[in-house]
Amino acid sequence: MLRLMDLYCGRMSGNSSRAAFALREANAGHRVHVVDTRKGENRTPDYLALNPMGKVPAFADGAFRLWESNAIGWYVAEKRPASRLIPDSLEGRASVHRWLLFQTGHLTPECFKRLVNEVKAETGAKGKELFHPIRIMIIGSHSGPEFDKLIPIIEEGSQLKLPMHVLSVRERVEEFGKARAESA
Repeated sequence: MLRLMDLYCGRMSGNSSRAAFALREANAGHRVHVVDTRKGENRTPDYLALNPMGKVPAFADGAFRLWESNAIGWYVAEKRPASRLIPDSLEGRASVHRWLLFQTGHLTPECFKRLVNEVKAETGAKGKELFHPIRIMIIGSHSGPEFDKLIPIIEEGSQLKLPMHVLSVRERVEEFGKARAESA
């Protein structure tokens, strides 16, 4: 029997969610440890031993330590090949890498800029005030021109025939939220 892996995550972290989705999609047994970044739990010596960047998520599989959500997802997919999260062909794996790099280099930065700009516009918040959970929830539906350029690329990518499991994204999010709440 495979030992349980450990995911150290934050409650409001998209990167933590990405790593959790990979673990769920691979049906990899794991424990969730919620790290309260507002209380500085990500700056303790024990946590910094897991992730010297002091960010969430972090991951442990026995003595092996890893951080960066896409690296965690890739590791889990490689460790659980029956999940078929990574294609067999070189071209298929290169395509997955392209989308991971696209997410990291283009999509996430544009989403973050949009989040900050819309929260500023809606609330006048500055600095750390920008990231209060209530302020994040009020984001409107309009997007900027740079984000708009990404939409056709994302739509093209969504036409790919990738292995998908029965749970919808909404169900995965709800399930992850329940797991986080239970571990609190």
